[in-house]
Amino acid sequence: MAFEAGQIIDLSKRSLLGERVYRYIILGPGQNYGFSKVYCLRSPRDIDVGKTFTINDYVLDATGVVVDGV
Repeated sequence: MAFEAGQIIDLSKRSLLGERVYRYIILGPGQNYGFSKVYCLRSPRDIDVGKTFTINDYVLDATGVVVDGV
């Protein structure tokens, strides 16, 4: 994983609705190998903000950009 706990990252995804930007803070490794636990700070879907998710490290490495953090 290229990211460390405490870093804030932006993930951009393209869809039929256009480009959507998500902002997460990395909490640390997930339960399973190859996944990271993240906390959602910004999302096009308001229901996702304030929740924790596990995201595949490959997806984070491919589309994530560090915004702030350690």
